[in-house]
Amino acid sequence: PFSDWLGGGAAGLCGGIGLALLYRALATGQMSVAAPVSALVAASLPVFVSAVSDGLPRLVTLAGFGLALTAVWLISGGIGIELKVSHLYLPVIAGLTFGAFFIFLHYGSSTSIFWTLAATRITSISGLLVYCLITGEDWIPTRDSWGWIALSSVLDAAGNTFYALSARMGRMDVAAVLGSLYPGSTVLLAWFILKERISRVQTVGILIALAAIVLITL
Repeated sequence: PFSDWLGGGAAGLCGGIGLALLYRALATGQMSVAAPVSALVAASLPVFVSAVSDGLPRLVTLAGFGLALTAVWLISGGIGIELKVSHLYLPVIAGLTFGAFFIFLHYGSSTSIFWTLAATRITSISGLLVYCLITGEDWIPTRDSWGWIALSSVLDAAGNTFYALSARMGRMDVAAVLGSLYPGSTVLLAWFILKERISRVQTVGILIALAAIVLITL
């Protein structure tokens, strides 16, 4: 249906814009601000929209949301950062577009997941190509990166599919908040595969994330 393509297209457009803004913030030296702020805003927006459309969840779920948002902040390195207004606008806008991605993907996949995800992928790729052409960025991948691009595309599509399925089976805010805990798995994979060191703050954040998952899924 047209609504599936419309929702998927809007989600893909928001996701592409969010990525461009986040990468721009990272490239301008705002990494310590961009990661936690954008993740926090992205997780909070679906919670607000779902509260308006579906009503507030149970208190134990709300407590889980609070722990989850705290975990995202800690894992992403948000503790101890100096927040300046000039450093916030790109991460906040990126977070809003990522949150809108969750919302549009949920409503667009209410009848068909496949066509919504297809529209999401087509729109996001087209939008990023247009951005590269306008800004003069090099968009042609190197030969040795094709395998990693294919693998990341499959994993990204799988993640979007599981999110859409979980949002259809329950509440959008629960699916979005749980999906926003992905920085924890990223940190753990970097520790396991790349042998990167996990800081004490990140360890606390991961433990809080596990507690949040328990509360949200009760």
